[in-house]
Amino acid sequence: MLTRFSKKVFVGFLALSLAGAPALADDDDDEQELTLEQLPSQVRATVESEARGGQIDEIEMETGKDGKVRFEVEIRKGGEKLEVVIAADGAVLERKVERRKRK
Repeated sequence: MLTRFSKKVFVGFLALSLAGAPALADDDDDEQELTLEQLPSQVRATVESEARGGQIDEIEMETGKDGKVRFEVEIRKGGEKLEVVIAADGAVLERKVERRKRK
């Protein structure tokens, strides 16, 4: 039989344990797939500029551990796969290019 104090300690411990659970969760939980039309205007302008002459394969919005929103965009262009990370203000934070391997 638990005393009133024991119950409070148990409930407190449980609450603290659950509070830490999001830190252990998969990072994909904070990602949301979007369309070009759903983007803020500054981000959309950057995406359109980066994708000019190519095809947009995927757009994801994610919130980093720092609380900042970023947009990850995958673009196919001229035989290359381009991944661009864009800040909420439209600034390009990162750009990676994967060239298709020749057979």
